[in-house]
Amino acid sequence: YSYFHANGVVYVSDPTTSNVGDAVNDFVQYPTQTIRAKGGDCDDLVSLLASAMSSIGLETGFLDVEGHVILVFDVAVGADQILEAGFDISHFIYRNNKYWLPVEATVLGKNGFNMSWMAALKRYQNILERGVLPDLVEFLDAHRQYPPVNYSENVSEVVYDKDAAALEAFNTELKNILLINQITKDEEFVETL
Repeated sequence: YSYFHANGVVYVSDPTTSNVGDAVNDFVQYPTQTIRAKGGDCDDLVSLLASAMSSIGLETGFLDVEGHVILVFDVAVGADQILEAGFDISHFIYRNNKYWLPVEATVLGKNGFNMSWMAALKRYQNILERGVLPDLVEFLDAHRQYPPVNYSENVSEVVYDKDAAALEAFNTELKNILLINQITKDEEFVETL
């Protein structure tokens, strides 16, 4: 997330909305197209981020909500480990016997990972408050049902040269996550007093 953010990948509003009523079908860019364009709509950015996360072994999926998709990834640990690490369990989505961390792709280019996480969580909670439980589609399951298609365009080289800025942003986000954990632990301690 920090790498794409530092290298100028941004959310670009899409004039079509494919999963609302009788809407026109939406075109989802391949991740290489989003990298080249340095931008895309929510489904383009979800595809890019999910592809990057999957390439390092994270299980990914998306929440299918009306007019939008929200990226999620499996944190691959149980509730006890989440709590022991100092996280607030309500900051995760428990579905399909897994804890998922939601990511709001439309925040990419504007705010960091933590803001993206909290924005996705807030959006998800607002949807639940309306009595809607959005489908969570795991990409591994989707790939079994819908095999990948061949990408026939030539992939041109795109220079992303903001490695130092990406690393700095990543380290800042990590410090913020640790700070959030410490605040959660402090709040739990105060409650026990």
